[in-house]
Order: sequence, then C-alpha cells, then structure tokens
Amino acid sequence: MNNKPIKATVLNSAYWNMDKDISNQTFYFITRVNERFNLEILKESLKQVVKDLPVLSRRLVDGFWRDKWVPIENFDSSQIIKAVKVDNVDKVSFYDKAYSHFIEMKNKRLNLEKEQPLKIIVLYNEKVKEKLVVFCTHHSFADPRGNCHLIKLIAERYDDILNKRTIKPVKNFNTMPKLILSYGFFKAFKEFINTPKISMDTYKPLMDMDYDANNTNCKESIDKLEIKGEELNKLKAKCKEFGLTIDGMIMFLSLILVRKYNETLQTPSSHACLSVGIDLRDHIKGDALKIANYAGRDYYPVELKDTEDVYKFSRELKAFRDKQVGVGSVMQFVLPSIFPITMQKKIWRSSVGVALREWTLRTLVTTNIGRLDEFVKPFGDAVEGISAVVASAYCGLPLISVSGYKNELTLYITKFNDKKELVTKIKDDFNQIVNEIISSK
Repeated sequence: MNNKPIKATVLNSAYWNMDKDISNQTFYFITRVNERFNLEILKESLKQVVKDLPVLSRRLVDGFWRDKWVPIENFDSSQIIKAVKVDNVDKVSFYDKAYSHFIEMKNKRLNLEKEQPLKIIVLYNEKVKEKLVVFCTHHSFADPRGNCHLIKLIAERYDDILNKRTIKPVKNFNTMPKLILSYGFFKAFKEFINTPKISMDTYKPLMDMDYDANNTNCKESIDKLEIKGEELNKLKAKCKEFGLTIDGMIMFLSLILVRKYNETLQTPSSHACLSVGIDLRDHIKGDALKIANYAGRDYYPVELKDTEDVYKFSRELKAFRDKQVGVGSVMQFVLPSIFPITMQKKIWRSSVGVALREWTLRTLVTTNIGRLDEFVKPFGDAVEGISAVVASAYCGLPLISVSGYKNELTLYITKFNDKKELVTKIKDDFNQIVNEIISSK
C-alpha cells in the first residue's frame, strides 16, 4: 500500500472544520443482518476497499496550504470494525436492545484527527446469530449518497469474495474540480452569481440560541419514527393524490410544523425557507466511482399560508424542482480555494459557521437519503433492514433524516444538547401530522 500522504480536498477540510464545533456531520447506516451475514468475509472485503480508497487508512492533519490525509501508524483494515457485545438478549429482543445499546454509545462519532473516516460497529451476542451492523461515516469523506456508494462498494467486494470472483481495482472521482469542469466552470460560476441570496431577517427564530462552543461533547439525542406496512401504503396514496413524491411530502409536513411553531411567536414569519439537496454526480461521465461530496443545495422560500393548500404547494415545488441546479452552493467553497487552507477556514467559520447556527433556529431541516435497497443488494438476502441517521448541528432545532428500504420509511430526529427535549416534541408532532394526513378524506 502507498504510504504517502494524500492531499485533502477543500470539502474534506471544510466539513471537518465545521464538524469540530458546528455541524457534527457523522452518518450512521444502521443495518440489521441475519445468520447468512458472514463477518469474516466482511473483514476480507474491507482489505480490498482500502486498496480502492486509501483515504480509509488515513487520518486528517491540518496544513497551511492544504490539509492532508496521513497514514495511520500500523494500520490494519480489521481495526475499522469495532465489535460490541450486547448482553441479556434473545432472538426476539436482540435487534431492539442492540439498537438501544448503539444509541447510548458515547464513542460512535468519528474523530478524523485520530481515526479513519469509516468505522463499522458490529453489535452481537454469542447466543444469537443475527447482528446489528452500523456503518459510521463522515461528511468530510463524502455526502450521504456518496457514503451509500461506499457501502455498495463494500457489499460488491463482499459478493466478489463470497463467489470467488477475480477482484478488479476501481478508480474514484473525488475532487471538486472534476465536478466543476464536468459541469462547465463558467456555467457553474454563472449559477453562483445568479443564486438568490436569502435574507435571514425575513425569518424569525423559533427558539433561543443554545450554541456553546465550549460544550462540543454534549449528549447526542436520537429518536426514530417508522412508517411501514398499511400506514406507508396510505401515505404513498396521499402522495399520488397530491402529486408529491415522498420527499416532497416530508418537506410539506415539515413546513406544517414550522407554521405551527411560528403561530406561537408574537410576530410570526410569513415565510419559511426549505434547503433542498441535489445530487450532482450525474454531471460526471465515466465508469469510475463518485464517492465524494458531490451534493449541492438550492434554497426555496415558501409562504407559510401555502401549506394550507397542498395542491398549490405541489405545483410550486414541481416548478422549483424543474429549474433547480444546486451547483451554485458548492462554488462558495471552490472560489476561495486559491487561498491557503488556513485562510479559507477563517472564512468558513466567520461566515458559513454563523449562518449554519442561525438557520438552525429558524427552520426544520430535512435530509432525504432516499431508498437504500440498491446499495445493500450485493449482500444478498443477509440484510433484513437498513436506515440512515444524519447527526445534527450543536444548536437549534432537531434535524430530520429520512431513508427507505423495501416497504419501510424511517425518519430519525437528532439533536445535540437537547435540554428542552425537542427531539421528542418534534417526533410526536410529526407523527400526529402524518396520522392526520393519511386519515384525511
């Protein structure tokens, strides 16, 4: 293995720098596996994946011009896996107790100054053949969909070894210039210039600022809402009736909550602002992997009164979707990249960092990772279920992350420093609105 340092991309540095005391973007892909899952083959597959993606054997070190990924001393791919025993369980109770055990773990987050950007926590009990496998990944390595592709690569290597196929090395596209040049630099710059600047003054805070730069190790609260079976079928029927996708429906429901919380203010906001993610990978042609931060965002101001008319919301969201681009948002990181990384970090912390903290007070952010079926398909019938959690910021309202697998939709509500127990409140309020929607005539 090549032990030379690897130059970090601008977004590697940006997302880790934001992580230190603002956004804490760690992702947890919680996977239920049955007795057909082979842990030894998983270990072998990781050896191959580290060859394909050497960054997975490295930690992130600050630099002046650019940060770098340096080899971890005496690294072995097996150290990516952390085995955790769950006591006092049987076959019936295992998954629930293993999940609860994971949620309460204090060391599940990644520290890229000390460890690689992938950690796999395997929760087990010797008397039970099933396991809970949690892929913990970091935003500095890739966006949520990029990390889905990482899991797919692990699964493909697993399938190759299981079926004794010859393994061929693969190339990964993981730099921002690759994306910008594929899209067209001048076109991307034009999109950046024309991206509407959203004034924060339009939106009133829904809560007081609870950010504390000296308390970055506060507890991470995670709760989940599962919609499956007949309930999910009813929700899908409502989506079809309203002309919405599941993603659009989740945005609509979150806006109803924002409207509800605004009504408690002495001077309510007339609008809310949706942050809508766009996967930009399709702009890059070629057969190589695209495990990187290739997600953009556009911002969509919505009149809160429009949430009283779901059909109008559906039409306007479709019009917005038809014209959204998303490249403009990543240019804010690309354009300053001619400066030393130490200077760029000061820019991020003084502008992007402040904006992140302030926005979390004003709106509910939803992140839809989408259906996960295709990414774990190479594992075969060993996977019973998978869902994805996006860790939230250190302040403000909880974040809602959404993912689907087979006929299940899972929403996780997450927040750090949840002294006011907002995670429980958001979950209960969201569940109530879902029930009202699917039972409406």
